[in-house]
Amino acid sequence: MTQEPKRRGRPPLPEGAIRSDKHPRSVRLSDEQWAKLQRLGREWLEDAIDRAREPLNSTHQSKQNKKAAEAACVTID
Repeated sequence: MTQEPKRRGRPPLPEGAIRSDKHPRSVRLSDEQWAKLQRLGREWLEDAIDRAREPLNSTHQSKQNKKAAEAACVTID
């Protein structure tokens, strides 16, 4: 009598199953921040990231600040 070797590792997904496109990540948070994130949940975090606007690059941002400063300056002759 021969025994099949015991399967090791994660069981394979059923045929036709869709894999998630999400991957585990690491992030440094304080205990208070982690507790709040746990209360708000993964879906809230995903929505917040989707809603967030990415900052403009620093070159563009500094040009915008310079233009605003120049516009605010008034020269008196």
